[in-house]
Amino acid sequence: MAQPVGQLFEYLGGVHIKANTTISTASAPTGANAVIYKSEKGRASVDGTDAFTVKYGEVTYFSNTSIHTYTFTEDCEIAFAKIISVSL
Repeated sequence: MAQPVGQLFEYLGGVHIKANTTISTASAPTGANAVIYKSEKGRASVDGTDAFTVKYGEVTYFSNTSIHTYTFTEDCEIAFAKIISVSL
């Protein structure tokens, strides 16, 4: 399967997350379908998975029709975005 080599996002808002905070995609801005990690490095879990290392610029995509939870083990910055285009 081809992997995207370029993506264009419309940023819909950012938020500072305190350590050990859980957020839900239900609270994302209307139209958002991606969470972009904006801190240099940290750890997070999605839907109860074991916490994994995330780095600046990493993107998690989600469906607007399903709700996911993110738990951050360290203070961090994230941005919600809407994918405008993807190039392969």
